[in-house]
Amino acid sequence: AALGGYRRLLRASRDLFAGDAPALAASRVELRAQFEARRHETDPDAIASHLRDVTEVEDMMRENLVQGRLNQRGNYEVELRPMKTDPNSSCPPKFDPAPVDMAEGEKAERA
Repeated sequence: AALGGYRRLLRASRDLFAGDAPALAASRVELRAQFEARRHETDPDAIASHLRDVTEVEDMMRENLVQGRLNQRGNYEVELRPMKTDPNSSCPPKFDPAPVDMAEGEKAERA
């Protein structure tokens, strides 16, 4: 289970840091260090807790983090993706990818 979690986090970091070799390398080093620090854990409760943490970190990396890229104007741009939502959830999606057009001075209102 731990090895599978490690691999899932490596894939999530590869997707998150695609095109940014230094960030990808740093994330791989940190993931390895975190797993190595817990290599000899024998307490079943601690192991279960660490495995839950792996799942939470993977979800966070896939759903809540974006990487900005510096554009030619000197600003950072991010590519937002629509969120994957659970069809059984009663919560609405957190992100609406539809653009909002506003006249100057007007406040944004969403339905």
